[in-house]
Amino acid sequence: MSVRLGLNLLALRPNQGAGVERFVRNVVGSLELGSAATLWVGKRENADLEQLLGERFLGQNQVAEVATWRCGQTGLRLFIEMILMCKKTFFLDVVLSINNFGPLLGKVGQRRVVVIHDVWFLEPEYDGHWLKKYLFGILIRLQLLTATHIVTVSEFSKRAIVRRLKVDKQIVSVVSNCVPSTKHDLDNSGRAIEVAKKVAPPFSGEYLLMVGSDRPNKNIRRGLQGYIEYVQASEKFPALCIVGLYAETFRAKLLSIVPAHLSSKVVILGFVSDVEYEQLVCDSTGVLFPSLYEGFGIPVVEAINQGKGVLVSKGTVCEEVAGPFGVAVDTRDILQISAGIRELLGKPAVMDTKASSGGRSFFRDCERSGRELRTALSIDRIT
Repeated sequence: MSVRLGLNLLALRPNQGAGVERFVRNVVGSLELGSAATLWVGKRENADLEQLLGERFLGQNQVAEVATWRCGQTGLRLFIEMILMCKKTFFLDVVLSINNFGPLLGKVGQRRVVVIHDVWFLEPEYDGHWLKKYLFGILIRLQLLTATHIVTVSEFSKRAIVRRLKVDKQIVSVVSNCVPSTKHDLDNSGRAIEVAKKVAPPFSGEYLLMVGSDRPNKNIRRGLQGYIEYVQASEKFPALCIVGLYAETFRAKLLSIVPAHLSSKVVILGFVSDVEYEQLVCDSTGVLFPSLYEGFGIPVVEAINQGKGVLVSKGTVCEEVAGPFGVAVDTRDILQISAGIRELLGKPAVMDTKASSGGRSFFRDCERSGRELRTALSIDRIT
């Protein structure tokens, strides 16, 4: 008997590289189902399956049906995922929704699994709009009334989910995010990375790479202010390259706080492809990831995978993930960020230590993460 598995990928936006996109391509993309399952996939109409799931996944798993929807606004997406999608997924055996929300109804015995990467919007420190916090709080609790299992990306995130959502820890499985062990497992353009031209560096000399977005928890503005504070007290300093998704208004606000004499030293590239990102990390002096809250923090792993030191927020999961590669400071404090950058630049390489080698090999094992996800889906018990 073949298991009918549904993958709800509607939350994935084309040409974005946030943690949820990385999780799908690297972890879900490592699922090996073979003849054990027939696949139904739901996605946005302009999203490419090979880009979302990877060439390897499509090569070893047969997709029987693909349903597409046009949805630009988050509210419409949630309505489609939670209500309209039920018609397509009702008779499936397992439905995996990859970002907080999915079909609320299904046949008796259906296993409805939802991936919750973090619950930042429920934390007291959340500094987004109060209405968004209130509505998301209601909707996620409604979702969990019918979900049979939760997958999350770290023990840190699991503790937060159990604490904030009051769920039984027994229904929560941890499946760590990962980075591919070989470059050909990157995004669509990664198939040609071995022969691709080297990405032109943003600066002629050394630079730090700061990764984030315009979401409040990414804390990019303070990261930039900390860099400026460091520069003002230094005679020699690297430039700063900022990547991620930023609205034009947010980008303008960032540039407005850069002193005129540093304008040539700060470049906001915005969103870049995986190939470009890989090259930017490789050529950087170090990585700044000042996020105040993460469920996992994939940029941290992507940095240490190349032996780069990374500045992270103290007390977050990123501090645990970074290990000996990390410099952890209170990133709400600009002066501490400045001091952290100084420490980061003076930090000796830890490439060959036993702890760092173990951490890199663990987070490179996407096949392990794929097996853990398969176990959480209980596919073998259903067949």
